[in-house]
Amino acid sequence: MKPVILLGLGGNAKVLIDILELGNYEIKGYTASSEQENPYDIPYLGDDSLVLNYDEKEFMLVNTIGSVSDMKLRKKIYDSFKSKGYSFATLVHPNAYVSARATINEGVQVMAGVVVQPFATIGENSIINTNAVVDHDSLVRENCHIAPGVTISGGVKIGTCTHIGTGASVIQNIEIENNVIVGAGSVIIENVRGNKKVIGVPAKEV
Repeated sequence: MKPVILLGLGGNAKVLIDILELGNYEIKGYTASSEQENPYDIPYLGDDSLVLNYDEKEFMLVNTIGSVSDMKLRKKIYDSFKSKGYSFATLVHPNAYVSARATINEGVQVMAGVVVQPFATIGENSIINTNAVVDHDSLVRENCHIAPGVTISGGVKIGTCTHIGTGASVIQNIEIENNVIVGAGSVIIENVRGNKKVIGVPAKEV
């Protein structure tokens, strides 16, 4: 395994550091606009531009940016370094279950307690957070955040840069288009058009 550099050291980074330590990754350091409060023995390297001093073939990056709803910053960071030839670590917690018939793409982060069932696909740079379920034949496209405790039933399609809030449920064969925000605890029983925010049981546009 190549060593890694963390892009950021916020709350999401703490969860990812656990996964990295369990996987015996070497963490070279972290970048941020300024030095952060650091409960770890992880060196501060400087801002993100310092990454360019390192050979992209010798290490991988970890995008620690999470989201409350907006995935634009996480996507911007990922796209910027990919365009310069850098690679991102794909991280799966050892206490997650990912079917051998599922597809997990570059930069995906799968947290503890997650279940990803057969023939599900998770797109690049997406987060599948603690105890979420992605059932069979579902597609989560690039730059999405599936928050803790979400249930995605079979055959669901979720568009890019979409945030599914904590504890939400999506029934089978639903399509949620790009740039959607689904409020925490919502239940999705019909398709959702792009660039919308929905909330409630059942969920409605707001």
